[in-house]
Amino acid sequence: MKLGKWDDGYFFDADPRREDPLYYYLQEGGWGSALGFEVDPLYDEHTATSVSIRVWPQHLPREAGMDAAERCEMYHRIIPILLRRFPKWSRVTLQSSFLPEIMEHDLLSAAFTAAGFCRTMSTTRNEQTWTKA
Repeated sequence: MKLGKWDDGYFFDADPRREDPLYYYLQEGGWGSALGFEVDPLYDEHTATSVSIRVWPQHLPREAGMDAAERCEMYHRIIPILLRRFPKWSRVTLQSSFLPEIMEHDLLSAAFTAAGFCRTMSTTRNEQTWTKA
């Protein structure tokens, strides 16, 4: 089930049966380079109010292989889709080794702000939490 699609061939996808709990960011025909995202608690993203989002551990090398602009674009694309799809979320924690780099560009914070979230104190360099205002 395609959740988002962009003109450069990238799309955001999920298993419509939800047998696979990950959400995938990839280019058409590029499953070998797909980045899977976990929304924890797994399988409960529709009912959960507090979630964390991170790249699936086995796909971390793929995230590391992206350049900074590609990573920023990816997060800027997928976060608004997830926030719209799950309106019950009131607390979202984003985890990434590249978070400081991603946060340098205000696009991600703007996506959370547009969805009614405020940034709270970060507990670690690689983790940021937003709560609904």
